[in-house]
Amino acid sequence: MTDWLLLFGQSLVGMLIAYCSATWAVRGALKERWWERKFHAYCEILEALHHLVWYSETLKESYELMEHAPREPKAAERRERYFDAQLAIRKAMDIGPFIISGDAATILNQLRTQTASEDAEVPSEVILDAHCHYYRVALEGIRNCAQRDLGKRWGSE
Repeated sequence: MTDWLLLFGQSLVGMLIAYCSATWAVRGALKERWWERKFHAYCEILEALHHLVWYSETLKESYELMEHAPREPKAAERRERYFDAQLAIRKAMDIGPFIISGDAATILNQLRTQTASEDAEVPSEVILDAHCHYYRVALEGIRNCAQRDLGKRWGSE
């Protein structure tokens, strides 16, 4: 009888340890996957903001040099990148704090407000200069949010 009880106790302890280790491993894997999703979301946002800054600066320089919109061969490719970047930023704005931090979502919403207020009477160069500044500020802010948010792993808060 004592051997049976001992065997039962050891089996119970073994199953409990196996259950705890499996639960711990699954939670760790899920946390890692969530961190990777956040990482990719921030990368997409930062890359899109980089393209917006780059396009705005390039277009601004073209206006300064030629006094009109650029007609060079790569202008269409640049515009396409610009619009793709705008779509990526809009997607990130819509997803908001579900994946990225609340601070990052606030920065993107401020960017939306700032870039939406275009006055038809203001020259294009002034609008481009303002947008370039807004994109740079947002890029820096999102970079800081990403460093704070991704610098800590789940469970180590």
